[in-house]
Amino acid sequence: MHTAFCRSFQSETPFLEDRELASELAVELEPVLDALLTDSPAGDCAVDHEAAALVTLLSRRAGVRGATPTAAGALLRALFAALRAANLVPSDRMARDLTTLVFEGYAAGCEERTVQALQRSLAQAHTVLELAPRVFLLRILSAVDPQLLSSALEEVERELLRRDALVLIVELSDLQKPSDDLVRPIMGLAATARSLGVHTLLVNAHAAFWSQVEALRIDASDLTQHDKLAFAVGEALRLCGYDIKPRRRWSRPFFRKAALRDRRSR
Repeated sequence: MHTAFCRSFQSETPFLEDRELASELAVELEPVLDALLTDSPAGDCAVDHEAAALVTLLSRRAGVRGATPTAAGALLRALFAALRAANLVPSDRMARDLTTLVFEGYAAGCEERTVQALQRSLAQAHTVLELAPRVFLLRILSAVDPQLLSSALEEVERELLRRDALVLIVELSDLQKPSDDLVRPIMGLAATARSLGVHTLLVNAHAAFWSQVEALRIDASDLTQHDKLAFAVGEALRLCGYDIKPRRRWSRPFFRKAALRDRRSR
């Protein structure tokens, strides 16, 4: 049955990347065939819930692994070939059920693959920006997966250590309704920064964020809050010993020269 499945799948797929998935998909074929053969030895009834779930998982794996739409059709025909090798000829009803399950599972797998790629991209976007020597800015995005955020913030911690940071500004305006799974790694970052001697300034933290901090019973008494990023940047620069002075206006000779040029151009 496995041989019939792999031979059919590989012959139906024109792309090498798809053909290389045959062995991986064949590993998950056995429980699918067992469920289908146990449910309907003659192949003359609908697919039950257990078999349907296994077929969906099989085709979903193909979508997650990046199989092309052509491979989804090849997977369906390979499944039929494996059933025939087991002396089971699917009825029209079973064939319709399997067709629906395979393509729905494949579509769900493609969606999962897309979401995973987006989440990885969002996690990679959590990198620190150096505003001035030893002053860094990090913006937290709400759409990121909490587990991926934790991994990204661990890399931020290592970056702060490598670059001898003194101040970290964390911009939180995107976290309007954060879950506790998002708040934990952020506060963990602040705790790690404190142990490294880095001042953490939080900007635009909504009330929902502080509610989660209180619910988690996390001590945030040493964190400085700001409503505007400009104020946080100003404090960060002062903490690093920089003097902030208003910019001087252009000198009068410049304006006299500019006026003279204007008159000559006329």
